[in-house]
Amino acid sequence: MGENPGANLKGVKCAGNKTIKKGAKKMKLKIEIKMDGAAFDGDATYETSRILEEYAKNLIETGRFGRNLIDINGNVVGEAKRIG
Repeated sequence: MGENPGANLKGVKCAGNKTIKKGAKKMKLKIEIKMDGAAFDGDATYETSRILEEYAKNLIETGRFGRNLIDINGNVVGEAKRIG
């Protein structure tokens, strides 16, 4: 529980490594997580950071912004999507 979730991302190569040009289209990333399930009982901070770490790893490896977010019990608890 005392781990640094972002520590595992060091040295990972990004699939979507693109330079943003001046005047580029503006985008947003929307992440929604429903935290009312059993996976969030007790230390909700740990489960939330675990989900976000898995999302970040997947984003770096695939370059895809949109995906379902899965809790430790295998339940879909939210989604991430690019807007714009």
